[in-house]
Amino acid sequence: MWYHGPEAVIIDSINFENFRSFVDEVGIQVRPLTLLFGYNSAGKSALLRGLPLVAASLRTQDRAPLALACAAARDASFSDFLPHPALSASRKMCINLGFRNDIKGRLEKGRMIWRVTDLPELKQQVVEEFEVIASDIDLKAVWHPAVSSSTNLANQYTFTQGKIKSEVNISFRGLVPEFPEVSEPCAKLAVGTLKKLFSELSSEKNDVQWLGTVRSTPTRFLPWKSTVPTMLKSDGTGASDILAYDDLAKGPILKEVSEWYEKHLGWQLTVSPLADQYRLMMKPAANSPVEVYLSDVGEGLVQVLPVLVACARLRGSSANAPQILAVEEPESHLHPRLHAALTEKFCELASLKKAPQIILETHSENILLRVQLAVVEGELPPDNVIVYWVRQTPDGRSSVDQVEFDSLGRPKGNWPPGVFAEDIEQARELLALQNRRSQS
Repeated sequence: MWYHGPEAVIIDSINFENFRSFVDEVGIQVRPLTLLFGYNSAGKSALLRGLPLVAASLRTQDRAPLALACAAARDASFSDFLPHPALSASRKMCINLGFRNDIKGRLEKGRMIWRVTDLPELKQQVVEEFEVIASDIDLKAVWHPAVSSSTNLANQYTFTQGKIKSEVNISFRGLVPEFPEVSEPCAKLAVGTLKKLFSELSSEKNDVQWLGTVRSTPTRFLPWKSTVPTMLKSDGTGASDILAYDDLAKGPILKEVSEWYEKHLGWQLTVSPLADQYRLMMKPAANSPVEVYLSDVGEGLVQVLPVLVACARLRGSSANAPQILAVEEPESHLHPRLHAALTEKFCELASLKKAPQIILETHSENILLRVQLAVVEGELPPDNVIVYWVRQTPDGRSSVDQVEFDSLGRPKGNWPPGVFAEDIEQARELLALQNRRSQS
């Protein structure tokens, strides 16, 4: 049986078809550390944001299949998520979510597949097919379009589980099906197990903490809130509140974040409480009388703050903190030396016995090199990391190439040559020009 206890099931992989510029099916495994590389406008951001979009669609109460009101949708309509008509005339999208259960050393895997169809004449979308494949479930539901009209979107499906086949009404909230009561023992068992699966997949553990490329700067004086945020906004808003309330509770988050600043920059991060406000301050040393507002110490230190806070929460210090972190350009505004310092944090988390799942979209060669170094030094098991090169053809279609590492940190897979050769080429050009000028 799949269900072994609360929050035992975790997301393992995700595949998309006819999604944004990904006309053909593409997918990524969600390992403890997953890296997305590629040139600008290749489709990296679209692929990364697909995961928080699906996670939100597993938690929404809306009837539409996709949670288009979530931050990761960025005000897009369903049509905006389909490829350009010149690439694909299909109005259908396929989402294929892999999950696993590894409680007590027993590893089982399964998949859920949704085929979502756009109905422009009804200004709605419908789950045309829903399928679950797991060790004890082989369930499929197929929608009957014939019973729908221009004013009524019916929810009648042909339901199949094993040898049981019947006509039932199935409603969806987002991507979560709501089955009626079924009497056949085989079907009843499958539906009961499925409900438990969705309960775990839609839990806080499988929610996705998504951080965009540009994070907001905290104001100098911040008001105390009535509640502590359970999630950071995509611009990092909420990180300050989490730190402030963690400081009041003498928790571990502020300490861990401050230790990173101290180790790599010599600055200490503190919370300075006032009557109805607080301030985030930086000190050059623990006993220094000098204090500077965090917003005044440099954009890189501000931009990395939400990333560090989200990383600290991945240790499970907060019961309702998500265990999946997706970050666009975590190195934003940081000096290249600090790219490696931040990557050390990612590698440390990814090597934990109960490791979270971190997905990074980045352009940084230093991040890649530090990951390879961690593998070679035995700090990070090679099976805990995977890299995807996202590329786009001249006609606008995107695809991904999977790259893994051996125990010596050497890439295995279709890693394109010369990806990070620009610095070397410019250095060679500069040296050649200097030689010519010095000899003239």
